[in-house]
Amino acid sequence: MSETSELIRLLKELSKVPLLTIVAEVTKVDEDEFTIDAKPLDGTPELFDIRLKSGIDSSNEGLIVVPEKGSHVLVTLINNDPNKAFVSGTNKVASIQLRGDEFGGLVKVKELADVVKEIKDDLNSLKQVFTTWVPVASTPGDGGASLKAAAATWYAQLLAPTSESQLKNDNVTHG
Repeated sequence: MSETSELIRLLKELSKVPLLTIVAEVTKVDEDEFTIDAKPLDGTPELFDIRLKSGIDSSNEGLIVVPEKGSHVLVTLINNDPNKAFVSGTNKVASIQLRGDEFGGLVKVKELADVVKEIKDDLNSLKQVFTTWVPVASTPGDGGASLKAAAATWYAQLLAPTSESQLKNDNVTHG
């Protein structure tokens, strides 16, 4: 028998073991270890160190969904072993990590678009000043005074500073 056909046979055998999935309430969240503890709603004993990520390595790569404490989760037991459980769904999400958190929160697109629009409107206003400005040829030695007067309204209106926190969603991070 070839290695491939043996592997297929073994996979078929494994697939005969049904996955047990239970509904539970989150009692503890450990974001450092990417685990939770949860109490099954059917009254069976509490489960501890339930994985939030598919791998068991220390990497925080991939997709990690952290449920809120007190939320309901679907806990799936690998080979029906309560010591090999992972969260397969949740009704309330506290945070999400996509490939880690090195780059911080994802951008809030609407807020960023509003800031970009404000900058573009401001630049268009300045363009309008230049478009409508007519040099005063009859005033020798004007030195740009007429341009300064035309732009006075524009430069008197300062743009409001934008902070990172206005544009960042800390609940969804990525790396």
